[in-house]
Amino acid sequence: AIDRPLLEDQQQVLHLQDLRGRAWLLNVWASWCAPCRQELPVLAELSKRDAVAVYGLNYKDQPDKARALLRVAGNPYRASAIDGDGRVGMDFGIQGVPETFVIDSQGRVRYRHVGPVTAEIWRDRLLPVIRSLQCNREVSAQPSQRPCWPAWQCWPRPGRPLGTRNCWIVKWR
Repeated sequence: AIDRPLLEDQQQVLHLQDLRGRAWLLNVWASWCAPCRQELPVLAELSKRDAVAVYGLNYKDQPDKARALLRVAGNPYRASAIDGDGRVGMDFGIQGVPETFVIDSQGRVRYRHVGPVTAEIWRDRLLPVIRSLQCNREVSAQPSQRPCWPAWQCWPRPGRPLGTRNCWIVKWR
């Protein structure tokens, strides 16, 4: 669980339970991290273009410096929580920053990317996982329709029957 105060308003808290019901990204970042500074504009542009919810976890940082960086580099986050002592990061197994996680509608980590997000990483790794999770939600709501199916190459995961919930996404078509 995140349950940490927000960077912009420490009176408010980012609760994981408030984000349930949709797929989203958690980007772990810090103002002292050079690759984080480089990925902020990329995240801002691509998350806006593709309508993907991105939340931040400001890791072992000083809130004033983090806010200053977001003002200068651009803020891609719907909200960013403060993890000053690194405890939430430990729960996620953070080894360093930046790291980005795709979280499903139930709050489970479905994909982890270590390192800065580039346009290629977004297109080839993160966006396909997000879209598959969004597709699965739509498909499970109306099983007779497959709104996203033609956009993916899917094969069943080893040992599981073929079905949208058991797809192993190989690449974006």
